[in-house]
Amino acid sequence: MIAGRLEIAGFSASHDWIRGFLKRFYICNVTMHVQEGAVNLMAAAAAVEGIRRRLEAFPPDRIYNMDETTLLFRCLPSRSYAPQMDRRRARGTNAMRDMDRVTLILCTNATGTHKLSVAMICEAIKPLCFLGDGNECPLPYFDQRRAWMDKIVYARWWTTVFLPAVREGHRDEKCTLNMDSSSTHDVELMADDVDILHLRPNTTVVYQPMDAGVIVALMRRYKRRLLAILIHSFPVPLDPPPPPDSPPRPPPPLPTSPSSTAPAARPCTPPPPPLGFRAENAALWVKPTANVLQEFGASRLAGLEVTDEEADAEAHVGLLPAVLPLPDQEPRPARNCGQAGNGQAHLLDAATLISEEWDKVTSESIVHCWVKSTILHVSMNASVVALHAEYRQGFQVWRIM
Repeated sequence: MIAGRLEIAGFSASHDWIRGFLKRFYICNVTMHVQEGAVNLMAAAAAVEGIRRRLEAFPPDRIYNMDETTLLFRCLPSRSYAPQMDRRRARGTNAMRDMDRVTLILCTNATGTHKLSVAMICEAIKPLCFLGDGNECPLPYFDQRRAWMDKIVYARWWTTVFLPAVREGHRDEKCTLNMDSSSTHDVELMADDVDILHLRPNTTVVYQPMDAGVIVALMRRYKRRLLAILIHSFPVPLDPPPPPDSPPRPPPPLPTSPSSTAPAARPCTPPPPPLGFRAENAALWVKPTANVLQEFGASRLAGLEVTDEEADAEAHVGLLPAVLPLPDQEPRPARNCGQAGNGQAHLLDAATLISEEWDKVTSESIVHCWVKSTILHVSMNASVVALHAEYRQGFQVWRIM
């Protein structure tokens, strides 16, 4: 098509020619994103410049950013490695299409020294995996009908997670929280010691630090940990085969006296006689001389027709404890299910892995994402990077590339 517009006849390009053309002119293949493609960079830059000037009044350790993300905590990757001879026979599992999801709320400051606990949002009000002694959820848990953020969940997160953590870490010093302008964030929630800054719509993918790599780092760590647990739970050990030049193992020795080692046969006892009607029980059965139904049935039916609510209630009170077992007053033991029982991951497994992997996300990686988002002023970026001298050289190389 391009050759036709340039009026070049008889032109045909092979795949190698196209690869060379793309390499010579530095053209690469990228994935298109709807939200980032809708960003008006000129208008967004002017709005972000005002936010940068307001952030200059705060030190980096008192500047926070919050964002939500969705995690398919049971979904497995659909790509893997297999021998070439088995590439057409390789099959996956239904877990590759598992859509059980939770919503995570991530928040951290610009220096990476204060990482708030990741909050989890799910549909269940009280999941069974969180019941019992030793099964408490390690993360702040909120329930929502669609497992997503709304104003009610945001208010609970604001009052129970963010404000206590910030006030405990900075006492009476004023902090700032910047986040997207989603309708699920209640703008009426304010605090005297917290200044809230909202980014413009369709700009969070460019200027929000959480979207610049913090969320991706946590997701990769979680998936890597989930796959590692799955591989270790295989019933067949993945040991390397023995070398071909190793001598064969000798056969096990045969028993010298099989008769002496064999267990002694138990004496055979005759089975008990069957339980049923016997001849000696015939004397117990006596044929009635009167019609029992006509003689006693009328009076009993007349008595049953009279309703006695108090007697019925008393009968129910005594009947239910006799039929139903008493509730177990002892604490529920730790559940041996989920990944502990070689099963699918449940919410307790997901919360435990997220909590452990969130603690392993380094402050250097968080600082990298804050500087990459360009939400801070240039002078503040230099001061933040200077806090991690061992990471500064790698960051400068990344900026040059």
